[in-house]
Amino acid sequence: MNLSAIRSGLLGFTAAMLALGYGASQWFFFQGKATEYARMVDVPQVRLLSLGLLGVFIALSLIKEDVVDR
Repeated sequence: MNLSAIRSGLLGFTAAMLALGYGASQWFFFQGKATEYARMVDVPQVRLLSLGLLGVFIALSLIKEDVVDR
């Protein structure tokens, strides 16, 4: 597996999480439970996941991918 595939997979995972989070926030908003949703996502686990993803993205951006001429 090459580095490009790992980066793409992580990007896809992050995009899916953002889309699901946005969808859930809209669902709770239209159900009249926006404050309940805000309390559910404002927990240390979500903040740590965000910080971890940021760290992984930074680390992957610093790794140079070897380009092989074919």
